[in-house]
Amino acid sequence: SGTITLNSSLDKLSYTKIGNLVFVQGMLQVTSVSSPVGTTVEIHGLPFVTGDLIQASGRTSGVMNYKSGSTRTSINGYALEAQDYVRFSLDASGVGDESNDQFYVAITYLVD
Repeated sequence: SGTITLNSSLDKLSYTKIGNLVFVQGMLQVTSVSSPVGTTVEIHGLPFVTGDLIQASGRTSGVMNYKSGSTRTSINGYALEAQDYVRFSLDASGVGDESNDQFYVAITYLVD
């Protein structure tokens, strides 16, 4: 739980949709963090809900590079079927230790 507040000038990702394939990418910048706990960070509001396809084939993975000060960490993430968010495996308690932490996000997924 907890909340990560983003810089209002750097709080949107871009996307391209070609047929039923969606590419999402961009950078998000943190301005403040409130009560960060847990082992995941979620980014909600994907432009389209992930596909609910046969035999879990709508599931996908993505990558996020987390930059805090001079430290950069590559983090894997995933999205399940019929979801509008992606979940990254990151200890949330360390997010926001440095002013202007950044998330560089890239995910590709299928839609119905």
